[in-house]
Formats: sequence, C-alpha cells, structure tokens
Amino acid sequence: MFPFFEIFGRQIPLYGLSLVVGTVIGILLLSLMARKKGLLRDDAFYSALYALIGGLIGAKLLYLLTVLPILVSHFDYFSGSFSALYALFAGGYVYYGGLLGGVFAMWLYSRQFKTPFLPYLDHAAVFLPLVHAFGRVGCFFAGCCYGIPYQGRFAVCFPPETLGLAGVALFPVQLLESLLNFLLFLGLFFAFRKQHQPGQATGTYLVCYALLRFGLEFLRYDEVRGSFWLLSTSQWISVIAFFGGLLLLYFSRRRGTLSKQKNVI
Repeated sequence: MFPFFEIFGRQIPLYGLSLVVGTVIGILLLSLMARKKGLLRDDAFYSALYALIGGLIGAKLLYLLTVLPILVSHFDYFSGSFSALYALFAGGYVYYGGLLGGVFAMWLYSRQFKTPFLPYLDHAAVFLPLVHAFGRVGCFFAGCCYGIPYQGRFAVCFPPETLGLAGVALFPVQLLESLLNFLLFLGLFFAFRKQHQPGQATGTYLVCYALLRFGLEFLRYDEVRGSFWLLSTSQWISVIAFFGGLLLLYFSRRRGTLSKQKNVI
C-alpha cells in the first residue's frame, strides 16, 4: 500500500481520492434510482450534497473531541506550529460524527425546502455503505484506522510514510470493514428496491452497521479513537445506534400497522 501517487510531479493522496470516487458513485446511483422510490431526483441529489457537507463537518468535530486531551496537553505545540495545526485540520475524521452531521444536514434540507425527511434519509442510507466501503479502502492506503498486531494470513506491514505502525505486521481491518460495508450495501439495495415504510431502511442500516462496527472495533489498534470503560468511543456510539435503529424500526412498523387498520376501517 502507498498513501500517494504522482501526476505531473504532484502527489495525489489515495485516501482523499478513494473517498471522492466513492462519494461520486454513491450520489450518482442515488440520484438515478430516486424515481423508482417515488422521490424527486433533484431533491435526492441536493439533500445528499447537504449530507456530504454536514458529514465532513461532523466527522471533523467528533475527531477533535476524541483528541481533545492531546490538544489541551500540547496546546503550545499546536498553537505555535502552522504545519501541526494544518495537519490537525487536514486529516482525522470519525465516521460516526460524519453520520450524525449528515443526518442533521438532511433534516435541515427537508425543513428548508419542505420535503419529507425519512423517505430521502432512507434512500441515502441504502447507498451510504457503498461510499463508506470506498472510504475504508482509502484508510488502508493511508495506514490510518489500522488493525491489531497479527502474524497470520493477509497480515500487512505499513511503510514509514503511512500513518500505520511502520514495520509491524497488522490485521487489515480496513479492508475487512470495506468488504462488510459493500455486502451491507448489496443487502440494503435488494431489500429496499421498492417503496417501503419510512424509516425501515435507515433503522435496518443502523442496526446492521452498529453490530458490524462494534465487533470490528476489537480488531482495531489505533488508540486515537479513544476508549471509556473497556470499550472504544465508537463501540459506545454503536450501542446507541443499535437501539436507535431498533426504535426506528419499531415505530416504522407500528405506523405501517396503524395505516393498514385505517384502510380496513
């Protein structure tokens, strides 16, 4: 793996390129499939752009929160070094922060343009794991979010120019999460091809990804993500996301049952 490749003497980071490619493909597919769900293509596209901006902001804010103790203890270093401050804001994102920021941005879009919130959120939730899968490939190239020391099959060693532990055999947890996210995308795509009760796709995504992420965190070795009471920050958020998804599925199913009863009456 390598973090950069050169074009005309300029270094292009593969982390950013992977994320851009995944985002473009995800938004393109999301827009093309909108009409099959009874949604307006323009609203699907622009609400996804809102979610992208909100996701980037949320991912950065949660990252800064997780490294807050380091920032406080080394305040003089970061405040006195432009390169260190630039590196802090140029890199480092936490996915769950991006998820929260993206959902909030889509809600703002629905309020601003008077569109239904849950149907468009459901539609975006189907394609979100696909974008995330590309992002984790980028993490692998950059060496961030690396796995535990591991000597078995498929072990990887990151070179010094990456963010991983140079020269240490590690489990490629980034690629495993990428694969699982892609499988989750396929499952959601085929399960929710047609119109469904609002909230079902989002609830299913939250439950499935929370379980996936909770387990994968045991294979992570980067300490920057933070921990509390034997669990990582992302594992605690996964617990909240899991029960939040279950609640969303419950109320979605209950709303569908009440709607059928009214039609019968």
